[in-house]
Amino acid sequence: MERNDPGTPVRILGEEYRIAGASPDRVRALASFVEEKFLELQAARPLVDIKRLAVTVCLNIAEDLYQERTRRNAEDGNAVGRVRRCRERLEDVRAEDCRPEGSTSLSGSA
Repeated sequence: MERNDPGTPVRILGEEYRIAGASPDRVRALASFVEEKFLELQAARPLVDIKRLAVTVCLNIAEDLYQERTRRNAEDGNAVGRVRRCRERLEDVRAEDCRPEGSTSLSGSA
């Protein structure tokens, strides 16, 4: 992005902001997401001041991100385990294929 680019204009809770650093479509989508979160919480807590509401929105979004990362890390761990077991099975098959004919494996099969 060029230094003199003022960014993409967006409105959140009636205030205009200019956000730089990402594609305009991405900035608008993120701004819409944030505004939805604000409106959702504002409807549930109409008497909360804007600063406290902003902190609550940030914490809710952070919690969503944390849960998603935790879920993804667990899935990655499961995938690593499956890959390791597949590799071990392949090594077992390869080892059996390399045995001279007539020899037996530890399990007693030829």
